Amino acid sequence: MGMLRGEGVARGSDGIKGDTLIDIGTGPTIHQFLSACESFQEIIATDYTNQNREEVQRWLKKEPGAFDRTPVMKYVCELEGDKEKWPEKEEKVRRAVKQYLKCDVTQPNPLAPLVLPPADCLLSTLCFDAVFKDIPTYRSAFRNISSLLKPGGHLLFHSTLQGHYYMLANASSLHSTWRGR
Repeated sequence: MGMLRGEGVARGSDGIKGDTLIDIGTGPTIHQFLSACESFQEIIATDYTNQNREEVQRWLKKEPGAFDRTPVMKYVCELEGDKEKWPEKEEKVRRAVKQYLKCDVTQPNPLAPLVLPPADCLLSTLCFDAVFKDIPTYRSAFRNISSLLKPGGHLLFHSTLQGHYYMLANASSLHSTWRGR
C-alpha cells in the first residue's frame, strides 16, 4: 500500500489534470485510479492479458464474485482525508473508467486496431519491468506508447529497474531476468 501514497500525484488543485488518462498495463487492479478519478474525466485502462481485463470488468459491472476492493478504497479515502466517503469514490472510479482495452506495447500502435485521440496523461505502474529482455526493446516500447500521448502531456511511470523478483507473503516470484546497464 505504500505505493499508493506516491500515486496521488494526479490529485489536488496543483496536480496533473486533464480530460483523458490512459493506464498502460493496468493489470487486475484499480488502485491507480482512486486518486486519478478526481483529476481526469475519462480513464482508459489497458492490458495485454484477457484475464486482467475480465477481472476488472467484473468489478466495474458489480458482478457477483468480483474481487472486493473495499479495503483499498477505504485506505485511499483515509489518505485523502475522509475514510467514510469510500462508497462515493467507488462509484466515481466506475464512472471514470470508460474502457478497458487490449494493449500490446511492442506494436507501433499499442491499441491497434483502435486509434484514439492522444491522452493528456499516460500512467504505467510496474508494467515494463517484466516484459523486456533488453534496452532497445524497452526504448521501442516507450516510442510506441508515446504515440498515445498529447504533445506536452504527462507520463507517470513507476518502475523497479534491475529488480529480479517480487515478495508475496514470504514467497518470492521470479518476474524478470533483464539486467539493464
